[in-house]
Amino acid sequence: LPEPLSLLNNRYYTNTFMNEIDRKLDHNGVLCVSLGFSQQYFNESSLKTSAALYNTLKEVFAEVLIIPGEKLWFLASQGPLTIDILPLMEKSGIESMYVSEYYYDTGLIGFNQEAIMNDILNQETVVNTMFKPVMFLERISFWQSRFLSTKNAWMLIVISVLLLFALFRGRIQTGLFIAGFTTSVFEIMILMSLQIFYGYMYQMTGIVIGIFMAGAAFGVRFSGLIGSRRSLTMLFSLNHGVFAFIVLFFMIILQMLNYLEYSRLLAMILFPLFGFLIAFFTGTHYSYALSLGKQFP
Repeated sequence: LPEPLSLLNNRYYTNTFMNEIDRKLDHNGVLCVSLGFSQQYFNESSLKTSAALYNTLKEVFAEVLIIPGEKLWFLASQGPLTIDILPLMEKSGIESMYVSEYYYDTGLIGFNQEAIMNDILNQETVVNTMFKPVMFLERISFWQSRFLSTKNAWMLIVISVLLLFALFRGRIQTGLFIAGFTTSVFEIMILMSLQIFYGYMYQMTGIVIGIFMAGAAFGVRFSGLIGSRRSLTMLFSLNHGVFAFIVLFFMIILQMLNYLEYSRLLAMILFPLFGFLIAFFTGTHYSYALSLGKQFP
């Protein structure tokens, strides 16, 4: 498997996926997985990511064994595991030209394993889940630190430009900008959330955008039915309604996390539905604000 550098790949390292593997394995079957790290190049990010994988496996399997080598291998099983494989090979009558006492040094491997385990056990006990993708966040943070050393400066510049835009525009334009920006961020979060469940996000992008446009169109139509009397009070109420809806969305999602992890269909319905509703509010707000633009510049 590739590293958990996306929410798609991170799914294969979560406790949900490990439970699914455990159900599929035969009695005392063994799972073998590697993150591609080498003990010789073990930095802080690699250590935290490996610790998260170890804790995730340990939550599901009775035995978890780490074997250091060219890669760091994780073995997990409900049965007993050992690094002393040469006696087992001899007992089982397995002959190998390469795996011998001259190649596989049990003492050295055991020494390196103990050192790595001490480092891992000293880390914070964190389990990688679908809605808490600590392995994904850790790897992204690592690569950002390597190639985006000035990311904080860029964020400050972007925020300053946005604030200046809001200060030098009229009340209505500022409200439109804030509501539109908030809705765009919300839609991106919906796409990222769907990647957790659906996997290949790009197949869903067109559907999510289509649902968003439909919601905005219905919102514009609804704005014309509110009435001919327009006021800034009503506009500000719509603006606050957008934020209130987003807060409500997060409250509902937090209450339903346990159900969403095991119900892909529910997630596939719920997230696009919320996308439609937030687009409906935004479309209503946008149309209403345009009608007030000339009256209140």
